[in-house]
Amino acid sequence: MNRKKILNILQLVANDVAEFFPYFFVFYIVSFIASIFNQSWHSFFYWAAFHIFAFCFALIALFSETVRKPLEKNVKKNIKKGKQASRSTLSFLGIFYRFIFYLIRGVFYRIGRLAKKVYFFLTKKLTKKNVFKILVIALVLAFVFYKNTGVLDSVVIFYALTAVFFLLDSRISAGIALILIALCPIALVLKKDGLAESGAVYAFYFLVITVVSQIKEQFSLKPVEK
Repeated sequence: MNRKKILNILQLVANDVAEFFPYFFVFYIVSFIASIFNQSWHSFFYWAAFHIFAFCFALIALFSETVRKPLEKNVKKNIKKGKQASRSTLSFLGIFYRFIFYLIRGVFYRIGRLAKKVYFFLTKKLTKKNVFKILVIALVLAFVFYKNTGVLDSVVIFYALTAVFFLLDSRISAGIALILIALCPIALVLKKDGLAESGAVYAFYFLVITVVSQIKEQFSLKPVEK
């Protein structure tokens, strides 16, 4: 019984990793391409560990139901047709081919969903004002990328511009700030003074983003008619 529970837990972990892996894979590819052109991106990541993580996630996702069940279904279909189920179908190579297919399909599926959202935005909500906002964000990010700004600083700048221009929920930045503040004492206990200092600085950044976002939210609220 205990063994069955452990296997069920491992299966759930593999399923979660398989669901998350296409997003991680896109981030991995984008980071790798950005590191070719930007030295700060290249120096930010510990690439040996990054490659190992990508390989481990891919290996775990191989054992997920998303990859395994279609293979088993294909074997059962061949048996019903009177064909002999080849062991190579369930071999590691067969699972690997299926995983590559799943990965490509998952990536394109998520890109398609993003493209639909972008198309909806462009056709329904794109105004001259929003075009100006997007251009400002693009120009600032291009300048940041050109100046070899650090990865974390670039992410904070992008999030700040997006949050202020498009009114993202201020609770998101507030939550990130609280998490960073909570991690500072832990870093100090572990004698990671530099990490604690960086965490405090980024927490301050996100608190500023929260305050500015809340101010803009208050101005954007329509007055209630009595």
